[in-house]
Amino acid sequence: MPEIAYEHLMVEEYVMVSTAARNLSDVDPDTYIRPGYTVVLEKTHAEMLAQLAICRLSTGSEALAEIMLRRTGGTCYMRSDDARRFTGELPSFLVEGAPTLHQPVHTAILARRKHEPIIRKGIRALHLAVMSLEV
Repeated sequence: MPEIAYEHLMVEEYVMVSTAARNLSDVDPDTYIRPGYTVVLEKTHAEMLAQLAICRLSTGSEALAEIMLRRTGGTCYMRSDDARRFTGELPSFLVEGAPTLHQPVHTAILARRKHEPIIRKGIRALHLAVMSLEV
């Protein structure tokens, strides 16, 4: 879309968390929740984890995946900050040998407005907010 200008904001990392499997080879496809959160994650997942591409459960909602994991147990991908919180709250762990999945995050602005002071100020505020999350 030529009328839209995109700027890179950050890269979100997703890690595999499980209430049952400590290693990737131990992940059960019957209790695995495949992440359908974004097109990029789905594509990366299919390329890196073909053995888990066919499973019983898939969701496009990170919140729903976490609820399902809390209620029934199993394995799923979570944003790394959510995974740290989750593993601190429940008997669960990061799955060893599971690849980290990366999701780029961008801003999208009407190209003809991208140099307006209020837009630039908003973009700077977003960048500062992201930097404060990384501390």
